Amino acid sequence: MEDRSGTMLRKWNATYNERQKLQHVYLLIAAISFVVAAITSLINQHFGRVVLAVTLFMLGAFLANAVIWSLLYANVLANVKSRQPRR
Repeated sequence: MEDRSGTMLRKWNATYNERQKLQHVYLLIAAISFVVAAITSLINQHFGRVVLAVTLFMLGAFLANAVIWSLLYANVLANVKSRQPRR
């Protein structure tokens, strides 16, 4: 089992750049914290709402990060990569 998960992680590491990996981790942590909030709400409703608020904050950070990176790439990085070097 370890070999299979190690292979999957190596493939994931080689396939995606750092920004995409960061976005994947944001979504993974948000999904896990949503499940934790749901389970916690069954035991303590107030604490479950607090965990849910943290989850929503993380989803907001994910969306803000995605929008900022898209704007940065569209307006700055795409122009830098497409220019010919000066001689």
